[in-house]
Amino acid sequence: MPEKRVLIVEDDEIIVRVLISMLRDNGFILQTPVNSGEQAIEQVAAERPDIVLMDIDLAGEMSGIKTAAELFNLFTIPVIFVTGHDEHTIFEKAIRSLPFGFLLKPVNPNLLVSSIHVALALCEKMLLTTEGKKAGLTQSMCVQISDSVHPVVLVDSELSIIWANQAAEELFHENGQAIFLRDIREGLSVINPSIQISPSFFRGSDDSKIPVAIPFDGQMRQCIITARPIMNVFGIYSGSFISITTPQ
Repeated sequence: MPEKRVLIVEDDEIIVRVLISMLRDNGFILQTPVNSGEQAIEQVAAERPDIVLMDIDLAGEMSGIKTAAELFNLFTIPVIFVTGHDEHTIFEKAIRSLPFGFLLKPVNPNLLVSSIHVALALCEKMLLTTEGKKAGLTQSMCVQISDSVHPVVLVDSELSIIWANQAAEELFHENGQAIFLRDIREGLSVINPSIQISPSFFRGSDDSKIPVAIPFDGQMRQCIITARPIMNVFGIYSGSFISITTPQ
C-alpha cells in the first residue's frame, strides 16, 4: 500500500508524540497535528489527508463526534476515534458519526496500524459504489477551495458555516473563528438585510443560483450566489458548497 497521509486531532501533547512515533515507524506520512474541530476542518480542506485519528473530547465549539461526521460526509475522509472513553453512552453517540474505528488509549501499535489499513480499504470500497462516486466535494469544488479569489463557504446540513476562504471572511468582515458555525442566512443578512433566502435554496438536489446586491469596496454590486449540494456516500444531503461571484 502506498504511503498514506494521517492527520492527528488531539489536545494531549504526550499522546500526540506517541501516535506520531507509532505511525512514522510504520511508514505513514504525518501532517501537522491540530487540537480542535475547527482546525481539523481547516487542515482537511487545505491538505486532504487520507485518514484522521480523532479524539472525542476537543477544545472549541465542535466536538470530535461532530467533526468526524462532517469530515466523512463532506470530504469523504475516514475517521478513527482514539479516546479514553469506554462508556456505553459515549460509544452510542460516536457510532452515529459513522467512524471507521474506535481505539482506546493507551493504543496498541499493531492494532492502530491494522485499524488504519482496514478503514482505508473499507472507505475505498464505499467510494466505488454508485452513490460513493458522487459523494463529497467534486474536483471543481476542491480547486475553488484552494484557489478561488471569490468568496467560498462550506455549510453543514443545518446550514451552519464550517469553513470559509479568505475572500468570504473579508466579505463578512470577520475571521473564520467568528463566523464558524453561524447560520449562512444570518451571515448573508448581516451583509445586506434585504437578502432573505429559503433553506430549500441551499438544500436543492441541483445547483441553485440567485442574484443579490452585495457591498464591495463601499459600493453595492450585483452578484450571484450559487449553492451546490454535497451528498454523502449514502446519497443523503450533508451540506452545501456556496460561492459568490460577479456576473461576467
